[in-house]
Amino acid sequence: MPTQPVINGWVEPAAAPVLQEGEVHIWLCPPCTQATAGEVLSEEERTRAAAFRREDLRTAYVGSHVALRHILATYTQMPPRQLSFTRGRWGKPGLVSSPELHFNLSHSGGYALIVVALEGPVGIDLEDMSAPAPFDVVPTICTPTEQELLARTDKGRRDDVFYALWTRKEALAKAMGLGLALDLRKLEVWRGLTEEVSQPGICSSISAPYPWHVFALPTIPGMAAALAAPARSLRCMHWLYPSSGLPAASGGYGSAG
Repeated sequence: MPTQPVINGWVEPAAAPVLQEGEVHIWLCPPCTQATAGEVLSEEERTRAAAFRREDLRTAYVGSHVALRHILATYTQMPPRQLSFTRGRWGKPGLVSSPELHFNLSHSGGYALIVVALEGPVGIDLEDMSAPAPFDVVPTICTPTEQELLARTDKGRRDDVFYALWTRKEALAKAMGLGLALDLRKLEVWRGLTEEVSQPGICSSISAPYPWHVFALPTIPGMAAALAAPARSLRCMHWLYPSSGLPAASGGYGSAG
């Protein structure tokens, strides 16, 4: 059972959690989480990290990918360094050893969000709201209805609505495995912005093998975030990644737990 309530509903696990059927585990990784533990990264990951010219971006990349490896190691019960990844046509990663274990990562503003599930592909997006919203991109990512919604929203709330739309679209695009290849204007997510779970509209020209849903997440101060998954009735567990690392006891998933 979780023990330490922190940051608006995100809790540290008292023991390594087991992922069960019907659950989605979402991990919030605070800034600088294990950012110096790069020895678990692959040569490719270290090369990518070294390519960042800004130290803060390099630190965020290393920290989030180290946390990802440790989290996935908890479920697969494999050493973090031994995990190998595949990539889909548009770059979405998967696990060589456990293709049935779906996951996704997003990091922004020093934080990272990692989602792990068994019920099918998932996508997550996290955006730093400290800077003014880039409204110049609205015509390239929003449907006409969404553009009208933003135009009539009070200025004091317009940034919040923009980021709510943007994170939902990005999470969906990532869940669908399309990422930047998808025209976000083909996703309509304005319905249910204040609801815990909502179902987006998807252009008929896009293959949608799952009944996609978008889930609200507990508040992260100064950030906007969204989760996309194929089932409406999933039980979402919101974990805070411990600053001292995950508990030593084995976790697991499904029958492996």
